[in-house]
Amino acid sequence: MLRVSASAFVLPAITSATAILLHGCKGRRSDDQLVIYTSVDEAVAREALAVLSAGSEFVCGVNARYDTEATKTTGLANLLRSERDAPRADVFWSSEQFHTAALAMDGVLAPLPQSLLEGWPTAWRDPAGRWIAMNARARVLCFDARKVSPTAVPQLWSDFVSAATVDGIAIADPRFGSTRGHFAAMRQVYERAQPGLFSRLIDSLHRHQARLLPGGNSAVVDAVLRGEVTYGFTDTDDAIVAMDAGKPLGIILPRHFKEGERGGGAMIIPSTVGIVEGSKRVHCAEECVRFLIAPESEVRSAQSALRTLPLGDGVRFGPAWGENDPLRFDLRAAVESADATAAQVHLALASTP
Repeated sequence: MLRVSASAFVLPAITSATAILLHGCKGRRSDDQLVIYTSVDEAVAREALAVLSAGSEFVCGVNARYDTEATKTTGLANLLRSERDAPRADVFWSSEQFHTAALAMDGVLAPLPQSLLEGWPTAWRDPAGRWIAMNARARVLCFDARKVSPTAVPQLWSDFVSAATVDGIAIADPRFGSTRGHFAAMRQVYERAQPGLFSRLIDSLHRHQARLLPGGNSAVVDAVLRGEVTYGFTDTDDAIVAMDAGKPLGIILPRHFKEGERGGGAMIIPSTVGIVEGSKRVHCAEECVRFLIAPESEVRSAQSALRTLPLGDGVRFGPAWGENDPLRFDLRAAVESADATAAQVHLALASTP
């Protein structure tokens, strides 16, 4: 179902669906309002939740709490932990899988009913059934198309280890968001394959004066477009927004290992959804999860500004990018090492001039 995209490309414009503002439902008591914490792009999440709330079969209203771009997911994950003894949220809808897996391991998420898990690909759900993954983005290398020929762009993330000169690299703060998860997964697979490779990669990024930016992946794209750096480590959604606007940006989906090494392709970052342990509105929470993983919802997300890749079986619509051999890594091990990895990368690169 995942399609190959190993070289640089320019995406055609696709008209996204009209945004719908979510106001909640009048006439429903506060205890009938399903509370959702989400780090999914606010405009896209608002539209989806408005469709859910408007459904005649959905008996609850919807209240959503969003996260900021710079600290994607981390703030809400910490809030869920702080509220563990008296949970306010019913559903956690995350833009990535690392914090979701960590919350499940900590007992913050409840097991989902079998009716939600049945038929969903096993590769894209928690083995213990506490969350489901869908609507994937991918980690990409973006570059200034005015300066760099697509044929000169590194095809492997590890190519930066041996690169002689690189005219500027921008990376989002590794303590947050998909950047945090990517480095954790990268450290795991590289150290397993070749001990010391990950540390050499970070040393090389420091040597090439890679810049850490506090504004998230969108700030990375902006730095490339302003000509401040040549390369940026970012995600498909932030890059595609710029490309759709006609900006001179190119992207590739670098592999982590060479072609032919199975499980060594681009890193796929699905959004995830689970029900908070102790939810007082379990029925509505289950209906919300059912709505979010429905084929219509995955298509809506694929057509949105995020251009996500559907992961559910039977969904044949998808964006122009794809990856038929996504990176395989041990999610649990990556979650357990994520903080230490983020600290290592931040310490090494925060001192870059």
